[in-house]
Amino acid sequence: MYGIMGLMGLLVVWMGVTETRDERGVTREEYIVAFLEEVSRVSKVSRVSRVGRVSKVGRMGRVSKEWKSKKEEVRRKSAIPVIDINTADSLEWVAMPGIGPGFAHRILLFREKLGGFYTVSQLKEVYGLDSAWVNSHHAQLKLGRGVYRKFRINLLDWKSFRHPYIPYAQAKLVLNYRAQHGAFRDFEQLKAVTLLDIKSWERMIPYLDFD
Repeated sequence: MYGIMGLMGLLVVWMGVTETRDERGVTREEYIVAFLEEVSRVSKVSRVSRVGRVSKVGRMGRVSKEWKSKKEEVRRKSAIPVIDINTADSLEWVAMPGIGPGFAHRILLFREKLGGFYTVSQLKEVYGLDSAWVNSHHAQLKLGRGVYRKFRINLLDWKSFRHPYIPYAQAKLVLNYRAQHGAFRDFEQLKAVTLLDIKSWERMIPYLDFD
């Protein structure tokens, strides 16, 4: 505002100069040069001010968009169910995408026979459950406390010596060895059983209880 008033004053003074030089010895040409320089300065100040305001508005717009984007992302994530695969009931399983009552029943039945899951990948062993489904929903599946029932290898009788990972022939080998040599101290002693399928029993390690 003050810059514009100064320009107007300078212009009035210049228009009043009729002689080539005024009483101070300033020529008309010098007035013109001074006037143009002041116009240029005021113009620059005004332009910088406008750019600053536009820049600030632009930044505010970007921040607002980023905030809305993050809010939407949080909303989407909160809508995705996350379940404990060792405690979830059939209703929780059916709430998962692609899982119907049939699959829910199979999962619960397999989990009970195992004594609990110790890794999410074990879900791939459920009959008919696609491995791709388990991989794509891995982030929604948590283990919770994991195995909830141990396999007491030294105390279980023939009728109870059952597990999805132990074939009948392997169960018979171990029971016969135990009857002849007594209780197993640890997994290393178990491996000493003749014709033992090591890979099958290694899968059993999280379930084995030697007490």
